[in-house]
Amino acid sequence: MRQRELAGQITTDQEVEFTLPESRALFRSFGNGVPEELEPFAERARGWLPVVRELSAAQLAAAITAKHMEIQRKKLEQERRALHVEIRAQREDGSESDFSGPLTQLAQRMGELDQLPPERERAGTR
Repeated sequence: MRQRELAGQITTDQEVEFTLPESRALFRSFGNGVPEELEPFAERARGWLPVVRELSAAQLAAAITAKHMEIQRKKLEQERRALHVEIRAQREDGSESDFSGPLTQLAQRMGELDQLPPERERAGTR
């Protein structure tokens, strides 16, 4: 919501990303009226506006970047867990597949996130 209020003033390296599909749908609905089923999510977001309005445009951009990284880490961790479950299930069935490719790619993506400078990782958390 705040990012839209500051249209053109906020620049981040990433698009806004959401964990919940309802949050994504709410973001897309701005300017067109909030559907009734998304109103609880809109109300929760409105509750954060006073806090977020205290941030400068640069601080908001940093907070968005930090949240993006947090979401990416959560997604990678979910992917890691799902892969682990799949490997375990195949071992129990006695039919193991080669998971070295997906495991290597996952480790590489996790490593890329870990290589970001610490000041960027902490952005917006002060």
